[in-house]
Amino acid sequence: MATLASFTASGFTLNDGTSLTAAGVVNGGTAATVTDSASLTVGGTISAAAIALTGANVAITGLVSDGGAGTVGLAATGGSITETGTLIAGTLSGHSTGATSLTGSTASTNQIATLTNFTAASFILDDGEALSITGPIVVGGTLALSDTLNLVVESTSSIAAGAVAITGLANATIAGTVTSTGTAAINTSGTLSNPGTLVASNGVTIASTADITVAGAIASSAGAVGITGSGGLTTSGLVSGLTGVTISDSGSITAGGSVVSSGGSVGIANLGALSIPGLISGQTGVTIVDPDRPRHDRQRRRSGQDRRCRRTEHRGPRSPTWEP
Repeated sequence: MATLASFTASGFTLNDGTSLTAAGVVNGGTAATVTDSASLTVGGTISAAAIALTGANVAITGLVSDGGAGTVGLAATGGSITETGTLIAGTLSGHSTGATSLTGSTASTNQIATLTNFTAASFILDDGEALSITGPIVVGGTLALSDTLNLVVESTSSIAAGAVAITGLANATIAGTVTSTGTAAINTSGTLSNPGTLVASNGVTIASTADITVAGAIASSAGAVGITGSGGLTTSGLVSGLTGVTISDSGSITAGGSVVSSGGSVGIANLGALSIPGLISGQTGVTIVDPDRPRHDRQRRRSGQDRRCRRTEHRGPRSPTWEP
């Protein structure tokens, strides 16, 4: 079968052996399953409470919808999944031997509430609904998530990829585990909470225009960690970068837990209140820029009269150098 036109049923199943285009409106009621050994293209509409689409390659230029409260499964057995139309899913899962790209017709067109159990060579998702990641996501190359609303990596879930980029979020919570063999970058326009684990071999960069809270771990085993905020920063867990750690926030900073670099320096700069009840350690030095400190105290620290800022001659982490 080459073309599937409009079809309505209380349940719909189609197995096909040639390239297929779903050009009409297919309403499967409780379930719609289309399996093709060749390429599958959805140029029209497929809707049902549970949808499963399988092809050597899968392309969606039209609408695929479970109504926002069902399930959608996508599988490309010999290539890629591409979606430039509209994808509405209560829960989305799937796999592709090649790349998966779900960008929608606009950045906020897709409405996906939950993402779970997905593997791909690379993965791109643009979403316009609050997104919860509940299952393992395994990507060989780059995973790029963009959401106009909130994103939560649940505590029981994990993301593993060659590189991770999460951008455009209102608020983000990393409660599970996010690992990258390359780099990881999170850029939010809202709050960022990290009670879980974020690890990237070659470096981690985080930027937020609201509060940042690190109660878990942010680490890079071979690179640096950079955290930039403007709403306030609180760390009670671990922030560790082999080649260095830089923290900058125009709000207040409370550095509890451990902020360490075993092979580089640690730098902390803020424009608000600064409290350091935890451990700050840099193998090649520690610099703390705090313009709100009283002038006489800054001078005393610069002159080495405070024991916490004296330069040490032993090998190992240096004591902090305070700057106005």
